[in-house]
Amino acid sequence: MKKVTRIILPLFFLLVSALYFNSAAGSAWVAGGPPTEYPKAWAYLAFRYSFYGVGFIIFAVTSFIALKPQAKRIKAKLIIGIFVAVCIFATPYIKKFIDIDACLDQGGRWNKVAYSCEK
Repeated sequence: MKKVTRIILPLFFLLVSALYFNSAAGSAWVAGGPPTEYPKAWAYLAFRYSFYGVGFIIFAVTSFIALKPQAKRIKAKLIIGIFVAVCIFATPYIKKFIDIDACLDQGGRWNKVAYSCEK
């Protein structure tokens, strides 16, 4: 069962990662391609989805390494991998918080839909 899980779980995470990278590519194309009213919002979506894709790749690698037969320090590897992935998942939200905070500090008003600062 552990051998099957060692293959299936990373493949699942890689599939989810591929879906997020596909969404990131589509969002990046819309942000820079055809005329759109909200290019910054689409660029942020591309940024966020690419980080989600990287996070799921880290989950895949972590689960593959941690489920290796005769693996040593499984808990340490899992904790480190999950910590790194969670930090990567949190990065877009931290960026959004910093962008909104900088806008408000300058006396502007944050537009959620356009992902931009209105002064």
